[in-house]
Amino acid sequence: MEGLKNVVATENEASEKYGNRTGPPTYRFAWVFLVLFFTNCASPQPQREFTGDKVFRTTQPSKLFFANTRSVNYYRKRPPGTDLDVYSYRKFQITRKRPMVTPTIVDAYLKDEAYLFVEANKFPSITTPLTIRIKSDTLLDTISLQLPTRKAQLAFATDLYEGILNGHRIEVLTQDSVFLEIYEKRAERAAFQSVFTDYYRLTERI
Repeated sequence: MEGLKNVVATENEASEKYGNRTGPPTYRFAWVFLVLFFTNCASPQPQREFTGDKVFRTTQPSKLFFANTRSVNYYRKRPPGTDLDVYSYRKFQITRKRPMVTPTIVDAYLKDEAYLFVEANKFPSITTPLTIRIKSDTLLDTISLQLPTRKAQLAFATDLYEGILNGHRIEVLTQDSVFLEIYEKRAERAAFQSVFTDYYRLTERI
């Protein structure tokens, strides 16, 4: 009997000591686990309604993929007073000693849009508007960026990309009315193709 009283007394003390707890510790831990589990499994927040041109549309998954896996290959700058992130590919050599035309990805992140622009370097005699000649044994085509709108830029970049992809000779017009060859090096052609592919992934066209 004395031993039983001691057990009861001990249980009463324990009950008073832990009486403010909600359920046994094991159940409380299980409850916390379930709350965290269902919180993590909750549906992600829907992307805001898109009202722009679907040609340029970006999504949360495509932007996340670009940010996590591809943006490291670019220099990023944000022009003052804009909501634009401009990505320039690191593998293009910056020079004024020879003409060059390079693609640039522009992320209008507040609009969920991205654009592909083509820019000439600071070689002094490249004409305006930018004019490119694409030629091979069976092809001679000249493209000109008359109006630098978003769609015109993309169409111009696409024509240039196809010329590079098909191994054609690429030339840029100078102020002396002379066409000078660009993209002579295989590495530069590969760099252009990488930027174009990154842009198409960002806008979910591939």
